[in-house]
Formats: sequence, C-alpha cells, structure tokens
Amino acid sequence: MPGIRIIDDPPSLSCSSSDSDDDLDLDFRISQLIGNINDKRRGTTLAEFLIDVDPQGKLKKCVSELLQFDPKGLDDCKKKASGRSKQLFEIYQKKEDPLFMS
Repeated sequence: MPGIRIIDDPPSLSCSSSDSDDDLDLDFRISQLIGNINDKRRGTTLAEFLIDVDPQGKLKKCVSELLQFDPKGLDDCKKKASGRSKQLFEIYQKKEDPLFMS
C-alpha cells in the first residue's frame, strides 16, 4: 500500500538517509499503539479473572488462584497499581469508589 513501509529493524538500529523524522515518528507511534492495545487486553484479561465477572467488581480470586491462572499475573497487577498509585489515592481520598470502603 502506498505510504506504508515495513521495517525489519527498529529505527534506532538501522536508519538510512532516506528515513525522515516523520517516518520514524510514525513508526514509534504505531509501536506505542500496538503496545497500548496489548497492555489493555492484558489488563482486561486479569481484571475479568480477578472479579470473575462480578457485576459489582468485587475481587473473587486470591493470590494463589491468580498465580495458578497466570504466573506473571501478580507482578503485572503490582506494576499496574504502582503506575496508577496517585490516581488510586485520589479516588480513595475523595471517596469516589465504594469498593475502597469495603
């Protein structure tokens, strides 16, 4: 397709004089988008497992069940929580989520 180029190596490893900054920026944004989509799918899969599709969103699984389901799941949950700690604390302080009170 015109306008789309496929690269075999990351731009940082192989740049030719024909590569423009716009092309490299586009490559970076596409890779970020793919990473974000995969990250969201991963988060959704873990969340669905942990709440066992509870309509109130309450946790239904324990750590040992999570580790059986996905050995890397606990580490991923910790990373997610750590990355969102400021946002989670603000929700807690404002009492915006009743699950923090249970």
